[in-house]
Amino acid sequence: FAKQMTYDFGNFKGGTPLTPTEVKMIKLTKLNNEEFYINPYQIEKIECHPDTTITMMNGHVYVVKESIEEVKKKVVELNKEIFGK
Repeated sequence: FAKQMTYDFGNFKGGTPLTPTEVKMIKLTKLNNEEFYINPYQIEKIECHPDTTITMMNGHVYVVKESIEEVKKKVVELNKEIFGK
């Protein structure tokens, strides 16, 4: 039988929940000022009409305060942190 693992933010870590920083997520802000984290590698598309709307690969949609350019910048910065480029 496999050892039970805690599953959180899409990754495993020996039974301990992972933090958004450990899973390399970006922090965004909903229109009600609530901050949340998303996995940028699950983003399907980002639109502006007029608020920035992020559609994830699983169909979930988030409307955020950040502009498209700000979201792109956060993803680029995360990639630089991960890949060193």
